[in-house]
Amino acid sequence: MADAVPPSSMARAFTQTNAGYSLGAILSPPLGAALLPHVGMRGLFWLAFVFFIASTCVLAMLTPQRPVAQRVRLNLKEIVADRGLLLWTGLFIVAAWASSALRPFLSPYFEDVLGLERPWILATSSLLALGEVVLTPLLGHLGDRDSPRALAGGLWALAVGCLLLLFGGVWGLVPAALFLGGDRVSASLFRSTIGKQVIVRRGTVFAGTLVLASLAEALGPLAGARLYALAPQGPIWLAMGLASILGGLAWMKRGKT
Repeated sequence: MADAVPPSSMARAFTQTNAGYSLGAILSPPLGAALLPHVGMRGLFWLAFVFFIASTCVLAMLTPQRPVAQRVRLNLKEIVADRGLLLWTGLFIVAAWASSALRPFLSPYFEDVLGLERPWILATSSLLALGEVVLTPLLGHLGDRDSPRALAGGLWALAVGCLLLLFGGVWGLVPAALFLGGDRVSASLFRSTIGKQVIVRRGTVFAGTLVLASLAEALGPLAGARLYALAPQGPIWLAMGLASILGGLAWMKRGKT
């Protein structure tokens, strides 16, 4: 994607493609809940298997896309040493860690603190995906003009969602879930912003940044579990605080990327 679109459209390309994933996630939780009594958990796994096979077949039919040959030859050390790349990669890692410390504990929070039953908890999963779809056009378009502003908006939307979860009660759940969609949009914006920092060896750079972010996502639930054991609101406070700080750091870079 980074090679196929110009830098001026990269943010929209990344966010809209990821929003396509969320479109399916809007309908899948209620669909799974409706099918579960009839086909059982094993049936749901078979259904998911069929859809994954279908997706793989679609990919197999696509025309091969190879990176555009670049005349510029840069040393990998020069790419890694780029301050802009290091800054956005670092922020991406922290944001991924904060997100993974929050996401697994939303459902237990809804059940333990808000007293929601499981069908309603599944419905909130659809609202989270819907929030991403709603925020994608605005933040994606803004990201093509000024990536730091868009990132700040996505991260602050996550912080607002956390604030509504803490103090809005059941009545604040719907807007909170929609604002929490800024979490995934921000991840797409981080990827597009990192893609704008490099000209060659984008595959190597993307692989390295995603490995680091994935390691952070593997460690985040450990911190979230410890905080949830102390207080169910702990992971929400952590995500809200880090999202606010990261959004502020991104805002300070507005107009420079």
